[in-house]
Amino acid sequence: THGPRIHGFPLSCPSFNPHMHWPCAQAGLVGMGILAAHQYALQRLGWLAWIHAEQRTLGSLLSANKEGLGSLPGYLALHLLSLSLGAGLRRTAANARPLAVGAALALALQAAFLCSAARLQPVSRRACNAPYVAWTLALNAQAVLGFAGGAALADNVLPAALSALSGRMLPVFLAANLATGAVNWGMDTLGAGDWTARAVLAVYASGILLAAQAGWQVGRGAGT
Repeated sequence: THGPRIHGFPLSCPSFNPHMHWPCAQAGLVGMGILAAHQYALQRLGWLAWIHAEQRTLGSLLSANKEGLGSLPGYLALHLLSLSLGAGLRRTAANARPLAVGAALALALQAAFLCSAARLQPVSRRACNAPYVAWTLALNAQAVLGFAGGAALADNVLPAALSALSGRMLPVFLAANLATGAVNWGMDTLGAGDWTARAVLAVYASGILLAAQAGWQVGRGAGT
C-alpha cells in the first residue's frame, strides 16, 4: 500500500541524492521547518516587500527573477508537506472511516489557512508564504476528499465526468486555457464581486465538464 521501497522508505518520499531517502513523516517535519524559516524571512527580513516591489534593478539576474527565487523555499516546503499529507491520506485507506479522517484533515487545514492569513499576512502566491501553502493544502485536501466521496458513493466506479477529464486531459487543458483567456478578455476579473466571481466560475467549470464529457462520448463512439 505504500509503493516500492529502497532502504526501507517509500519511493514517493523525496531524495536529494541517490543515497538519501526520507520517511514521509520526516519530510513533513523538514517542510514545516523550511516554511517557518521562509515565513520569518518574509515578515522579519523584508523578503515580502522585496518580492512585491515593482522596481527592478536593470541588468540584475537576481532582481529579474526575484519572485521565482524568493518563493522557492515556500514551494519546496509545500512539496514536502504535500508528500507527508499524501502518505497520511493513503494510510487512512485502511481505516474504518477514511472519509471522516479526510474531512477532519481538510477542516484542520482550512482553519490553519484562516488563522495564518489573519495573524501573519495576506495570501501571496508570488512569495508562496505560509497562508498560501496552507490554502493550497486545504484546497487539495478538499478535492481529494470530494473524489474519495464520489468514488464511495459510486461503489468505487469512477464517475463519468472524471473519466471524461482523465481520458482527454490535453484537449481539456487547452480548452480550459482558451476559456480562461476569454473570461479575462471579456470582463474585469479583478473588479468582479464575490457572487459574480462565483457565478462565472460555476459556468466556467460546468462548461468545461460538459465539453469534456461530450468529447469523451464522441471518442468512445468512434472507438478511440
